[in-house]
Amino acid sequence: MWISGSFLTDKAAPGDVDVVLLLDEDQLIQLTDLGARRLVTPLGLRSLVGTLGLELDVYILAWRARPDTAPGPADEGYLHARGYWDDFWARQRTVAKGAAPTRACALPRRGYVEVILDDYS
Repeated sequence: MWISGSFLTDKAAPGDVDVVLLLDEDQLIQLTDLGARRLVTPLGLRSLVGTLGLELDVYILAWRARPDTAPGPADEGYLHARGYWDDFWARQRTVAKGAAPTRACALPRRGYVEVILDDYS
């Protein structure tokens, strides 16, 4: 699980917690129960979290086991998605919300926290 957003800053009243859940792609594919399949979606998780009274923005990244470090054609989507979140959370807005981003907005100036819940087992 990767955590980021104003929750990890010195902001006095952070709005919410931003979370990316890294879920094993093989286990996601094996989900056969329709209720479980609906729950393990960003919308399903947000609705569950909402019933608990938490302010959480949840996203899912299907983690892919890649024993070889050389990427294959099937890994392109996974690597793109993983890189997207790393790049997104390294950025910090330097302009007003809604204004066009500048080069400075793309500089890596912050990070995120990784919490390992089950050691991918």
